[in-house]
Amino acid sequence: MKVLMITSEAVPFIKSGGLADVVTALSQSLIALGHDVKIILPYYHDMRSLSTEVLPWDLQITVGDVQEHLRIRRTYLGRLECLFVDAPCFSERAGIYGSSSHEPYADNLYRFTLFSHAVFDMCRKSNWYPDLFHCHDWTTGFIPRMLKEQTSRLLKDSRSVFTIHNLGYQGDYSKHDIHIAGLDAAAISSDPAERTYSSRLNMLKIGLTFSDLITTVSPTYAQEIQTQHMGHGLDGLLRERRDSLYGILNGVDYDQWDPQTDTYIPFPYSADSLELKARNKQALQEYCNLTEDQTIPVIGMVSRLADQKGFRELCSGSPSALERILIELPVQIIIVGTGEKDIEEYLKKIGTMYDNFSAQIVFNNYIAHLVEAGSDMFLMPSRYEPCGLNQIYSLKYGTLPIIRNTGGLADTVTTLHNDYKEGEGFSFDEMSGEAIYDAVKDSLLFWDQPNELITEVRRRAMKKVFSWDEAAELYSAVYTDALNKGREI
Repeated sequence: MKVLMITSEAVPFIKSGGLADVVTALSQSLIALGHDVKIILPYYHDMRSLSTEVLPWDLQITVGDVQEHLRIRRTYLGRLECLFVDAPCFSERAGIYGSSSHEPYADNLYRFTLFSHAVFDMCRKSNWYPDLFHCHDWTTGFIPRMLKEQTSRLLKDSRSVFTIHNLGYQGDYSKHDIHIAGLDAAAISSDPAERTYSSRLNMLKIGLTFSDLITTVSPTYAQEIQTQHMGHGLDGLLRERRDSLYGILNGVDYDQWDPQTDTYIPFPYSADSLELKARNKQALQEYCNLTEDQTIPVIGMVSRLADQKGFRELCSGSPSALERILIELPVQIIIVGTGEKDIEEYLKKIGTMYDNFSAQIVFNNYIAHLVEAGSDMFLMPSRYEPCGLNQIYSLKYGTLPIIRNTGGLADTVTTLHNDYKEGEGFSFDEMSGEAIYDAVKDSLLFWDQPNELITEVRRRAMKKVFSWDEAAELYSAVYTDALNKGREI
């Protein structure tokens, strides 16, 4: 089967979140199953040092009243062909969606409409017509509708699958910009059940409406997004399409995330050499200027600093849940990440007040891997979490997750109970600062258990495997279903 992965980011080229990891790993696993897979994404300013071949195609695309001449670049990751749409609105600016995480570009509707048109022009120029267009998140939302409108007989049997990585990001624009998208008024919903969106142009909604099948990145999240509480205004549409909605849990690239082969950590280790984990803990405490003491449990977080990730509940109040943990519990906390400015500033301030807390307002692979290897527990108090990867990394590193029971977190972590004979993590249900505090406090009861028991639970966690091979098999089945059941809109 010929599959085109359409995405706004992919490792190792450009990344802002888990989407980038998923697209590349899934593509490579599908190739291993025998599929013919290519990736296409924009060519961003930050890719200029990438060695690429400029293909001999001149793409002339009109969006609104503007005509642009584009190029397609190409490189390979092993057997995976990676194509890049080179347009000034991507290549001449920093960032992916904006100059920073706080400031999206005002013309993103134009940028990703242009990208969508380029996808089909690339197919025509290369004479390569996918059986399956696999679209990822809101930036590709116009592709399923555009596919329905293609007149080429070579695309008449092609189908689209749309994957929701995070329903909270939708590409929502004024209805007065519909001329840029080249759509008719039918793209704007008048459904009173979705009145919030009735006068808006919503790229994600269009993708969900016109795709042949929909997937999301965990079974629990597939159920949650059909509820009013978690549906971000699109729950009615998702309930309507529930028979076409699949939840497939993400896999993990264990070539990059395995403590036994991890080149970022100073002391690689396995389930049979967990004494080396303690040396990584010491290295982490030293890096973060914390007291080097093996008896103090270290709780790590590597996260985008955003409300979705539970930071509003963790950081609000006087004292906040975070401050109460630091004041009242015998623990060290390390938080790594960037995001919303007020959260960044709050964490920096707290970092000057407590000697058992370290805020690393940065993101790099070294500290991300060191936190996974050196922490005793890993905190993920998300409001919602489509899949989550860090809790899966944590299990592999014998770093026990503390999670809120939502989305992929609930699908991957089994809760430890009083006898500790089953499970490998800690969980809570209520979304509040008090619940986060209580979950951390409960995890410290486990820390007081004999070392032999702690080692046994860590080894149990390290045995859990979330392979892309299994996920790729499930996606292959969805592709086949889409080709067999393609529907007319």
